[in-house]
Amino acid sequence: MFRAASRPLSSLRPLTRVATLTPLRAAAVPTRSFSVSAFSRMSAGPTDVELHSTLVRELKHEQQQQSSEGAVPEFLAEFKAKKPEWTILDQPLHKEVALTRTFGNEKITVLFNTDALDEAEEFENELEEGEEEDRTLPVPVSIIIEKPASPTLGALEISASIQDGGFFIESVDHTATPALAHDQTAEGDWTRRSKYAGPFFGNLDEGLQEQFHTFLAERDLGDEVVDFVPLYVEYKEQREYQTWLENVASFVKN
Repeated sequence: MFRAASRPLSSLRPLTRVATLTPLRAAAVPTRSFSVSAFSRMSAGPTDVELHSTLVRELKHEQQQQSSEGAVPEFLAEFKAKKPEWTILDQPLHKEVALTRTFGNEKITVLFNTDALDEAEEFENELEEGEEEDRTLPVPVSIIIEKPASPTLGALEISASIQDGGFFIESVDHTATPALAHDQTAEGDWTRRSKYAGPFFGNLDEGLQEQFHTFLAERDLGDEVVDFVPLYVEYKEQREYQTWLENVASFVKN
């Protein structure tokens, strides 16, 4: 389901004792002898044990919740079963996720990340009274459509947001090369920002807007993807949060 955005739309969670060393007595041959255990005690602060315990408790809580939901959450199993043409590219310790598929001579990539959850509290505060049940957190997505056999044709980059059960398209841009559309470096971002990216989608003729809607719907960018992406953002963030807890707890302990 696609809708034209009426205005442009813009990740969660969000003690060992300090050892006191006694002065070393002078010896015939001056030496310094620090034991490993003494050095390790020196490097710890008085709050380390408490912090480590809190991190471990939080990690166990998150793991218990995940265990109760199963190794693979129901929404993910259903999406994979219904939409096998879509491949999920999710690299641990990275916040971005990609959905990819082929359609004829085209390669389609849908990019989204956990940054959307950073704005959750602000978004909820901005909701007017009575809107809570009707509004959902917007998840920005970038849809890149390219033709690998003909890279000189460039690529289409469609900026949109998933919200309230639909796609809100903001703009449709054409890049000279597919590489530019995928370039995540600061230079690539600057190049895209400095070029004309097409008109605001809502200013296009309504008939043309509808044709773009149909163009994307034919490529299976419909209700299933709209429902899947926000759920996967939360699932991704929870897994990365657990990894963060594990890494920080290990650092504090050792």
